[in-house]
This record gives sequence, structure tokens and C-alpha cells, in this order.
Amino acid sequence: MQSEKRHIDIQSLWATFRALQSGLLLLLCSPYIYWGVTRLLDVDAGIRQMEAYGLLPPAPLSAVAILIQLGASVMVVTGFWRWIGALCLAAFTLAAALIAHPFWQALPKDRNGEIMMFGAHMILVGCWVAVVWRSLRK
Repeated sequence: MQSEKRHIDIQSLWATFRALQSGLLLLLCSPYIYWGVTRLLDVDAGIRQMEAYGLLPPAPLSAVAILIQLGASVMVVTGFWRWIGALCLAAFTLAAALIAHPFWQALPKDRNGEIMMFGAHMILVGCWVAVVWRSLRK
């Protein structure tokens, strides 16, 4: 019996890779898209959130947050200046973690939860830095 040679179709493999990459980038952007759309549909909630964190003026800062979340996500998913969109989301996520989850100020009973949330945000920052790095290497 003669063994069959397997033929790898490079074009199909490349198309599969591109589809997988697009899906993963969309997945990475999904929390930003969700919160951006949610705040766009309920502007008052976004303003209240800024006020709750003591960020002033709350309305313009809420608008900037929505713009970053949605605009940068579109840039990442479409590939249009992907590295800039990813860098914006990395900076946004780092700022959000520092503002919303200051574990160093938390009461001992709340510290673990804040550390976990801060760490989750840092994982996202690392992912965005990897996207920036990969985009600039092309």
C-alpha cells in the first residue's frame, strides 16, 4: 500500500488563519463594544459612572470613553491603524484599572477582589500590547 502525500493548500490555510485572527480580535474587543454601546444607549449611566469615580467633568469624559471604546474597537477589528486602536485600548484599560480597582486602598476584606479585577485588566493590557507589537511587525 502506498502512503498518500498530504497536500497543504496554503491559500486555504491562510484564509483560515485570517478568519481565526479576526474572530479572536472581535472577541478581545467585545467588552469594549458592549460597554461602549451600553453607555451610548444610556448616556446618563455613563455620566453617573464618571461621577461615582470622581472624574470631572463627567459628561465629556463619558463621551471620550465611549469614543475610545467603540472607535478603537473598530480600528482593531477592521485593521485600520490597528496598532493605534490597540494602544488606545491598552491605555484606556490601564487607566480604568487604576481608577476603578485601587487594591492598595481597599479594605482587607475587599482587597482580594480588587486585586483579581486589577489583574484581569492587566491581562487585557498585555493582550493589547501583543496586538500592537504584532501589528507593527508586519
